[in-house]
Amino acid sequence: MIQDLFTNKWILGAVGFLILFAGACYLWYQHDTAPYRQEAAETAELIQERESTVNTQRKTNETANVPSSGKTVPSASESIPDAEMKTVVSDDTPVSPKGDTPITVAAGQVRVSPHGFGPYPKIPDGWPQGFFDRELTREHELLGRVRIKLHEQGVPTLGVGIDKTGLVYPFDKDQVYITFSETYLPNLGNVRYIADIFGDATVSQQIESNAKARTRNSGLPIPLQIPIEADIPAGVQVLDKSEGFDPYEFLSLKRQ
Repeated sequence: MIQDLFTNKWILGAVGFLILFAGACYLWYQHDTAPYRQEAAETAELIQERESTVNTQRKTNETANVPSSGKTVPSASESIPDAEMKTVVSDDTPVSPKGDTPITVAAGQVRVSPHGFGPYPKIPDGWPQGFFDRELTREHELLGRVRIKLHEQGVPTLGVGIDKTGLVYPFDKDQVYITFSETYLPNLGNVRYIADIFGDATVSQQIESNAKARTRNSGLPIPLQIPIEADIPAGVQVLDKSEGFDPYEFLSLKRQ
């Protein structure tokens, strides 16, 4: 009887059909879901790139905030601490960067940059006069000089940033520089997300807050709860990075 089962063409046909059907279902699944699995993989890769870019940008970007009228200015990247920015000293007794030993400056002596940039520029009235009395990196001194010159030209700034290419980017209140990338997100489709941002720190904080509020009950996995273009508050001016310029050319300085 068992032999009859194996020789029965109907049974063999049914078994063969089931095998073919199962194989067809598997191939259909692989083909039909391939785009979604690919999009998920690309999205995860983009998120990792964004996190890497942001972390790198935080380490390489520096913002020189020389606040006018002694006001505290937040920065969106590495910055000179507000406590130092508020330091005000007289011309006769400037204090050292650490604030423990006064720096003695002979009468009539012209102070020059330790980085080879020549004499320090005059700090505008109403600005903390001790800005150049601290140990500044080459980049921070350049940014301070750029912001002072922009002020002399009548250009208001909240800060000036520098990227790893050496170009500088001035920004004022409610202004940010943003680099967008595209990805696919469930429930939203193709969107532009914020891969990099620097500028007015209050804007950056508001964008992060808007993104959290939008994704709080979305069911999206945490890696996909990223700020997108729609999270930018109304009234914010997104600046183009093509507006960056060479600080040495702007200040008529020779590269060291």
